[in-house]
Amino acid sequence: MAKEIASQYETAIKKVWDSAEFKEFMNRRGFDMIYLDSAKFSEFMKADNEDNGKALKSLGWRSK
Repeated sequence: MAKEIASQYETAIKKVWDSAEFKEFMNRRGFDMIYLDSAKFSEFMKADNEDNGKALKSLGWRSK
């Protein structure tokens, strides 16, 4: 995705995240909330993908 478009999404998502309406909605449903900017979210997804790969391999899954 072009950096310019990604930046627009990140700005819009942060605006929603900062809103009282969103926080109230999430809290009423018992969700934990953690905000990650695009760089930190990318790091999180990379680590999560690696962890999931290890778990699947330990269960005998093999990629093609």
